[in-house]
Amino acid sequence: MSQLQELTRFMVAAGGAKPPGSESTHLLYNEDSSLILKEWNGTTYDSQELIASDALPDSPAVYLLPPDSDKRIVYINSSLALGSLVYDEESEEWAEDEEFGQHEVHPDGKLVGTVGEDGDQHIFFQDQAKNLVHLDDEWTPTILPATAATGSSLAALAFNDKVYLFYTSANDNTPRFLTLQDDDTWTDAKHAAYTFEANETPKRFLASPDTDGALDLYVLTEQKALFRVSADGKKTTLGTVTEDGEWKPTTKEECFILIAIVAIGCGFHMGHSIHRHRHRRRRHC
Repeated sequence: MSQLQELTRFMVAAGGAKPPGSESTHLLYNEDSSLILKEWNGTTYDSQELIASDALPDSPAVYLLPPDSDKRIVYINSSLALGSLVYDEESEEWAEDEEFGQHEVHPDGKLVGTVGEDGDQHIFFQDQAKNLVHLDDEWTPTILPATAATGSSLAALAFNDKVYLFYTSANDNTPRFLTLQDDDTWTDAKHAAYTFEANETPKRFLASPDTDGALDLYVLTEQKALFRVSADGKKTTLGTVTEDGEWKPTTKEECFILIAIVAIGCGFHMGHSIHRHRHRRRRHC
């Protein structure tokens, strides 16, 4: 069940990543104004490290593992600006990236990021004017052609040479996604014919391709309910998740559904791009 715990703990954390080939998942937690990096080995936390002491309480963070450059953490500070830290392998310390620039975030704005298959880093957030903004690998901001709900949850995904950003529409409360095209423009499309109900306010999104390459959206609500919205608009209930990241199926069917999802390797993004699916393995609740 360790893969399930990776998934659910990742969804309740501020952010995180799983280094390729590592048995541990690195998770960021926002505790009051402290951003703390913890290493989860599947059973317990092996270590923890204070990353920043000026984080905006209860705000998300991004942990990126680009293949050809230093590890990076991006977070929202108490001044509603993005902070960016890179890891120096020689000193074994996190240091502020002075070239990152000044980028201000809406008080309710979320923050996500991903690494493309070309190794480029991508950061997304909602700015003071409620625009969705993309920062490219040189930290140049681009306002995206989307009208997102204020404080919309976001999910970034790099898959099949594309970069995607999922969000909730301000117009009709439906999930939509933006796609980075080959000419560096962005296109906007509806993800599914599904409308989030009043008791389904998303707290966290995760996007993942299914076995056919269609993009599914996994939703953790403010009430800690977990469900999936497939590209055809079908909702699949998957139980609940506790504050500590423990997954609680409410039915036997939910148990087998989520175990099957994780077993086929649906590519939950944890700090790097998705390259392929793994084969289905049978698991038991």
